[in-house]
Amino acid sequence: MKVSGPAGRCLGVVFAVLLGLFGTAGLVACGNEDAAETASTESPEPTPIETDDWLARFCAPFISLDDSFQHFDVLVAEPPGEPGEAREAYLDLFAHMHAVLEGSSVSFGELGDPPVSDMEPGFSQAMSNATQRAADDVADLQARLDGIEPDDPAAMAEFMSDMEEAPNPIATAFDDLEEFESAELDAAIGGVPECAVLTTEQ
Repeated sequence: MKVSGPAGRCLGVVFAVLLGLFGTAGLVACGNEDAAETASTESPEPTPIETDDWLARFCAPFISLDDSFQHFDVLVAEPPGEPGEAREAYLDLFAHMHAVLEGSSVSFGELGDPPVSDMEPGFSQAMSNATQRAADDVADLQARLDGIEPDDPAAMAEFMSDMEEAPNPIATAFDDLEEFESAELDAAIGGVPECAVLTTEQ
């Protein structure tokens, strides 16, 4: 699944894997003479998710990540000139990014791996872990900024200089996901309306 624009820079990855299906074995219970009973229960198998449906559910949180990725880059490139305003802008950005990343981590973890056959399992959990790592990194940045007084222009200037040199935390979180590629998802994503913003050239 080739993703264009900032999202493509953020994740040079593609997605994959067989959706796991599992059930429970039947259980038999025996009672006494007054209530002799044999019961066998089997949990129904979950309905397999279609590839297009999986992609639609995947792209929603990923688009939010892409938006946060872009907002970070824009603020770093063009911060407010007044130190106090810049501090508030960064605090607002970090709060938003942290919420998006933690929410995305939960969404990816609950989604499960995509129903394709051309990749090893583990993509869903890897995405969940990566977004949680990014959330933790953003929380560290937020904590550092919280320690800077609004009327300390020197400390704020140093912080903004460090931000110019630092990589986007969303991008660095996905450095170890390059193994996840799927030709099946590459072929399908272009036909999923919910993913159009990620596949359109920007």
